[in-house]
This record gives sequence, C-alpha cells and structure tokens, in this order.
Amino acid sequence: AAEERGETDYWALAVYAYDRDNDQEYAVDVWRDRGYMWEEAATDFVGVHLSDYPVGELLVESNFDGKEIAETIEDNVDIRVTPSNSEGEKEQRLHRLANRFQQGKVKVASEENERWESFIREEWLPFPDAAHDDRFDALEIASRGPDSSVDHAPSDDFEHLDW
Repeated sequence: AAEERGETDYWALAVYAYDRDNDQEYAVDVWRDRGYMWEEAATDFVGVHLSDYPVGELLVESNFDGKEIAETIEDNVDIRVTPSNSEGEKEQRLHRLANRFQQGKVKVASEENERWESFIREEWLPFPDAAHDDRFDALEIASRGPDSSVDHAPSDDFEHLDW
C-alpha cells in the first residue's frame, strides 16, 4: 500500500571527511531519493553523487539487507565498499552525532543548498519525531570512518571544493 502511494524506502547517502592534521571532521554532502532498485541505486544514485568526491571507502549499513546491497554497489561502482553494522538504538546514535556537531567536532563543509536545508528542516529539527531520518542515519554511518579502519583520501584531493 505504501508503495502504491509512492512511499518506497529512501536511499540516503552522505559524504564525510576527516582532516587528520587538525583533528576535524566534516559533513560534506547529503542526498536522498526513492524508487531505486538495488543495481539502479548503485549506478544512478551512489555512483553519480560520489563521482565528484575522492571517496576512499563507502560504508554501507549491513543490518537487514545491507550486506547484499553492499555487494551490489561494489559490483557496479568503482569504490571500495565496507559493510558497517549499526549497534544500539538509532536514537542514541543520532543524539551522539548531533552532540558532535554542537561541540564543533563535526562541521558542515558545504555551501548552503536545498539538500542541507531540507535535511535540517525535515530530519534534524523534528528529530526524533521526524517522518524520516534517512540522511541523518547516513551521516551517522559515514561518521564511523574516522574512528575505524577507513582509508582516508589525502586532503589535497578536497582542495577543489573550496571550503
């Protein structure tokens, strides 16, 4: 019934960077869209949006169908994909991420745009009562990179972004 109303699950994607020299994390960009099958999402959503960024590794939530989704993305996009298991309550994980933003440990490294405004308006401000939290969840998963074994792209690769 939800699918008939056009309410299929969202695909969400976040780009997150870590400046080792300054011990600073950055939320670079966020996207969400719906209606993709897995292979189409890999090429038309993930591949297209990440093509402008020097992504060293893509973390994909491995709960539920995540391992199969990660394999599909890895088979279709030239990016190393690592399944990442979400542990604990989502609300607690997202509160921890929000606190890191408030403490300045994570900064938004992007020009103002409709994607960020939509994310703040539709997911961050009404959290935890928002209708969707897909981009917030994608940011939380991406934020696991600096503390885990993610390969980091050199800071020179991000110079063209003009932060």
